Amino acid sequence: MKWINWTIIFFATVIFTACGELPDRGGAEVIETEGGFEMVWHKQGEGAAPNPGDYVYFHRVVTIGDSVVHDSRRSGDMPVIEMPPQDDEEAQSQPELNALHLMGEGDSATVMMPSNEMLMEGFGLAEDETLDFNIKVHDIVSPAAFQERMLEQQKEQEQQRLKLAEREGEVAELAAEILSDYKAGNLQDQIVETESGLRYIVHEEGSGDQFTRGDVADVHYYGLLVEDGSMFDNSFGRGATFNLNVGVGMVIQGWDEALMKLRKGAVATLFIPHQLAYGEAGQPPVIPERAELMFYIEVQE
Repeated sequence: MKWINWTIIFFATVIFTACGELPDRGGAEVIETEGGFEMVWHKQGEGAAPNPGDYVYFHRVVTIGDSVVHDSRRSGDMPVIEMPPQDDEEAQSQPELNALHLMGEGDSATVMMPSNEMLMEGFGLAEDETLDFNIKVHDIVSPAAFQERMLEQQKEQEQQRLKLAEREGEVAELAAEILSDYKAGNLQDQIVETESGLRYIVHEEGSGDQFTRGDVADVHYYGLLVEDGSMFDNSFGRGATFNLNVGVGMVIQGWDEALMKLRKGAVATLFIPHQLAYGEAGQPPVIPERAELMFYIEVQE
């Protein structure tokens, strides 16, 4: 079991925010976990700790001092983990698992990981600093209850997939109509063009917050080649949104720039020149060289 995904923490969430987002640090009782990590209780209730094999739902805010390195609350999905035996060697080396073994529903605590060579290189930690995992446990369920949840979730996802698949034809017609009007020059009064050459139309503003760098976005899209109108990819047929962190280079430059200008819930069409997409070479055989791309997108709330 590899618990902490260091790649994600290093690259996908290198976002630092103010200490106002941190959980209450009022706890005073410091204990040492079985793996040797210092842990501070903030709230300790009467709930039972998880048994091996139970599933724990929790949120984490990873900090260095007052700077936030990773906040699971920004992702939209609550982390969940199957608890290994407490004497598992790898589990004992992971500060979060040390803490979770001691925590019940509603408990919150901070467990500290001392600086080491990897942390000093990856985060620039000083030798006397710690990487702090601020944790709140929301739910603990048995293996049977977890499987029941997963089955229910799969049913809901399948229903959603079928609904979206039914929309694919409708969206295809809409995207083709937008592209036709674009090539005919009928959308000039609606198009916003940026200094980089990105062009976009906002069909619906959306009522959510505007995206900032590092935010998680769930997006449905329908992509066409501007030159011949052929569809090269879309999420509607798959029945699942595309999930990304905005503004951190996970997608083509045109997407990052466009999403930073939109709100959650927005509906828009993007016209992305090749220099903001796949460049001179393209991405054969799907994307030809110097290809301008059009994306009809629906950003989820």
